Amino acid sequence: MAGPTPAERAVDELNAAGLEALAAGDRARAQRVFADAVSRARDSLAPGNLSLNEALYNRATHPSADLSDDERAADLAHVIDATAADPSERARALAASACHNLAVVREMQGRVDAARDLYVRALELREGLLGAEHPRLRPTIVRLAQLEHAAGRTLFALNLYERALVLARAELGPDHREVRALEAWRAQLVGEG
Repeated sequence: MAGPTPAERAVDELNAAGLEALAAGDRARAQRVFADAVSRARDSLAPGNLSLNEALYNRATHPSADLSDDERAADLAHVIDATAADPSERARALAASACHNLAVVREMQGRVDAARDLYVRALELREGLLGAEHPRLRPTIVRLAQLEHAAGRTLFALNLYERALVLARAELGPDHREVRALEAWRAQLVGEG
């Protein structure tokens, strides 16, 4: 298998530089670098290229103020569509994260059914990559549980909160603030039921 092309390497380097800027707390610089990565990738790479899709994902996940929710959603939807047929672990991981983040955008837009479907898809993809007991499943499980709770689907929400609690306790211990929050949400549901 051939290695990355010079154009892919250039975009990958910009993506890495943007992530380094985020890690250093320089969000504004990261946003500029991610925008540059998207621009460069669109000029030199095919629409399905993973380096382009990572740039789109990064720009949508860490947006500047001038990127609208609709533009973020379009970037994330493009990533999901472009990675759907790619069986590589890199593509599936990117698709899972894009599904989760697009679900967050759809939830903010009040499109609850679309958000639910995307969280379910993200969870399925992540389970396929990481297994059913991996702690990185927890954020998606919790968001899905909160949606189900808000929709009055108490049994579904309760099962999801229980699953998230098992993962949180195993990773964080019984006294962690996130464990206590999950226990409180679960108790609220039990009181409603």
